[in-house]
Amino acid sequence: MTAAALDRESIERQAAMFVACISADTYDIYSKMEFTDEADRRDSTRLLEAFEKHCLGEINEVYERYVFNRRQQEPGETFDSFVGDLRRLVKSCSYEAVEK
Repeated sequence: MTAAALDRESIERQAAMFVACISADTYDIYSKMEFTDEADRRDSTRLLEAFEKHCLGEINEVYERYVFNRRQQEPGETFDSFVGDLRRLVKSCSYEAVEK
């Protein structure tokens, strides 16, 4: 979006460009998606949320927190690598205050 200067365009134009750039298989998925409001198909934020939900599925927050809380630094693992992995893991835990 930024490279094509679309971040300065309306959300409708951003959504239209996204749909224009997806593959035929992805367009099939898009055409079968159900939106609560048809206007959401033209809203880039809602459109990306729908694709994210489709691709990632439902997140089991309890399990994700379990994995995060059990994570320990491995022998020989650098601290930067360990913290980077914690930052990746925390994103699916709904620990908003910790993420910041």
